Amino acid sequence: LLLALTAVGQGAHRLANGHLKIGISSLLYKKLDYIPKHEIDNAIYQAAARWSAAANLTLEFYFDGERLASPSKGKGDGSSVITISDNLQPDNPYTSAESPAGTRIFLSSTGEIKEADIVLNENVRFSTNFAPQSFDLQSVLLHEFGHLIGLGHSFVRGAAMYRAVTPVSILGEKKRLELTDVDLSQARSIYAALNTGDNCCGEVVIEVPKYLAGKRLQVWLENEDGKVIAAKYIDPRSNRIGGLKAGNYKLFAQSPEEGYFCQRPALVEIYPQQVISAQLNTVIAQPFSEIDLIGKDGVLGESALILGSEGLFKIHLALMGEPINVAEINTSSSWIKSKSKPFLSNIFNTKEKIVSAELLVEKAAPTGLYSISLTLVDGRQVYLPGVLDLQLNE
Repeated sequence: LLLALTAVGQGAHRLANGHLKIGISSLLYKKLDYIPKHEIDNAIYQAAARWSAAANLTLEFYFDGERLASPSKGKGDGSSVITISDNLQPDNPYTSAESPAGTRIFLSSTGEIKEADIVLNENVRFSTNFAPQSFDLQSVLLHEFGHLIGLGHSFVRGAAMYRAVTPVSILGEKKRLELTDVDLSQARSIYAALNTGDNCCGEVVIEVPKYLAGKRLQVWLENEDGKVIAAKYIDPRSNRIGGLKAGNYKLFAQSPEEGYFCQRPALVEIYPQQVISAQLNTVIAQPFSEIDLIGKDGVLGESALILGSEGLFKIHLALMGEPINVAEINTSSSWIKSKSKPFLSNIFNTKEKIVSAELLVEKAAPTGLYSISLTLVDGRQVYLPGVLDLQLNE
């Protein structure tokens, strides 16, 4: 089961002076009494510490009473809180297990975040020990703290801010969300004034052609290894990607479902604390249905594929409503190479069309997020940004 996480007023605002004081409601310990108190506290502190370090923020905590979140239809009470829903309350955002958590954002008259309330769903089972089919508490909180500091969702499946957080598999796989380069650049972009060291931060302004006016494009940057470093939805009103460290990048853009494909990536060089411009290289063609699921080892899911940093892996793509016309499955990285032509798989009892291929990860490949590219028989190029998550072999 894949459950979406939502936030109110997300993605365009930030904390005043990079600081927020947050209460921890005692309702958490009361309703999550199956988890030891110190483990709940540790999950909160660990998740917050990652964002604090990423963007040089100060998140302070104190223990509060049995506080609920401020009503969604209002201006808030000015006090931020981490709490859990109550099915008996009229403003309860959850009536079932459709989502593990959400964040309500309240803004000041100047557009800064004055209050952010994280609300866990009491109808969901959480854990800190990767209990099968539960939600890892620290992973959910890591995602929600991203909303709390002003970040929106990412289209990159491997990012902590991807639109969905998945529960622990029935096998109890020990998979915990961590911040990726994509998340880090997004946070540094919002809090650029607090992050000026370590060759940071440059910015690229995307020159959107007139024929793309009003369109919403996926735009992302990959470094010289082919790792996805930053990503953002771009339109004429929001056409800047910041938080970038100095270096050389390839800039990709696409909107396959609307028929806009990347003809070739643009080459950009980023300098610290400087703004450069870049043009998009796209081509118009027949729209392509979105990839619904992706998997390996006979298992399909929505999240990124975790691969070891060396070895041969068989991957599977589930295509919704698109004829099987994939001529090649590859990546844009020299560290990951295709070792087979795409072939049909019949290992899943699904309505989707399953295309499989083998990818070889070279020895000593840098860890991080990498993209898959599909070359269709008519020449269209479709990318799945950051869908491969290379991690060190255990």
